[in-house]
Amino acid sequence: MLKGLLTKLTTTRRGLCLLVGLASLLPLPGHTQEAWPSRAVTIVVPFGAGTGMDVIARILAEELRELHGQPFVIDNRPGASAVLGTSYAAKAVADGYTLIMGGSTSHSAAKSLIASVPYDPIKDFTPIARVVAFPTVLVANHQQPFKTMQEFAVYAKANPGKLSYGSGNATGQVVMEAIKKRLGLDIMRVPYKSNPSAVTDLIGNQVQVMVADFPNSVSHIKNGTLVGLAVTSRDRNALLPDVPSLHETLMPGFEVQAWGGIYGPANLPPSVVSTLSDSLGKILAKPEVMSRLRAAGPEPFYTPAKEFEAYSAAEVDLWSRLANDAGIKAQ
Repeated sequence: MLKGLLTKLTTTRRGLCLLVGLASLLPLPGHTQEAWPSRAVTIVVPFGAGTGMDVIARILAEELRELHGQPFVIDNRPGASAVLGTSYAAKAVADGYTLIMGGSTSHSAAKSLIASVPYDPIKDFTPIARVVAFPTVLVANHQQPFKTMQEFAVYAKANPGKLSYGSGNATGQVVMEAIKKRLGLDIMRVPYKSNPSAVTDLIGNQVQVMVADFPNSVSHIKNGTLVGLAVTSRDRNALLPDVPSLHETLMPGFEVQAWGGIYGPANLPPSVVSTLSDSLGKILAKPEVMSRLRAAGPEPFYTPAKEFEAYSAAEVDLWSRLANDAGIKAQ
């Protein structure tokens, strides 16, 4: 009887050891042993279809699909100055299968413009790569009596409260409020979910001016539907060589550069960050991709993960100063 009991204990102990050994080979919760990506990846765009961010995200998604052999699907979630889509992405599982096309509006300026932002632009995200710089331009409806920056300022001063401007992102709001404060103009802001709808109303003269992304405005400027008054970069842009900068007209020293980059939720696995950041670097170095982006307006501008992390933090401080200088109070 004693011998049988000892045999049973020995067998049980061996079974336990075998189970422990097998358990050690299983992946821990929240970790994966499969190579990324092994299935479809979603890129959240916190702006509507047709915006500058959307155009860039779709170009990159197409290239990432070809590079990795998996679908990269765009999920447009516009609203509340990019807060809705960005909040959604911040709460996603940090496994590399939900990313966000973030930028100046969603990450740099949100806390300066909105009193209660439900995410932290630094703590709640993993920077992967900055991918573009965004040129923007102050445009007017072609029916307005002003065709230059100087004429616009004179008309606005002579007609306080008569003009309104469309605002579909943070850049548009910050630049227009800076213009108003610097030149002493009274122009009413009309907020929009994204720039394309604001441009539509601008063409229809429901609003008279706005600061627009190049993808939403260049074709309209060239066909005469809109009038380009000034670009927000310090120098002129090759796509609109006849449009001066704010710096060279009425606001010397002024320059605002919007940007876009790819983030994941906080605590993204380092292997995913490294793989994706390297992939984006390779994609943005391709001449055909650079040409496609430039033709749409954005300038390719690759910044890898570590440098992008520092850049993101510095941009929050910069846009806070820009908003403060423009007299903007978070609402």
